[in-house]
Amino acid sequence: MRREVTSHASRIIVWLRETWAEMDYANRRMIELRTGSPLLMPPAGRQIDELEALYALPSQEADRDAE
Repeated sequence: MRREVTSHASRIIVWLRETWAEMDYANRRMIELRTGSPLLMPPAGRQIDELEALYALPSQEADRDAE
């Protein structure tokens, strides 16, 4: 029973850390986009490309082609 509780707690901690890192990255990117200048600290994490794709805005050219 002790092992199950520890395992569950470990998974929760990992999930919280990943969520916090994603929110931190998203907030830094919003500041970059609003100010137009890159921040001094590079984003930490191994999933930067995935986050960039997630937060990317759709192309306006695709909207024009649909018309």
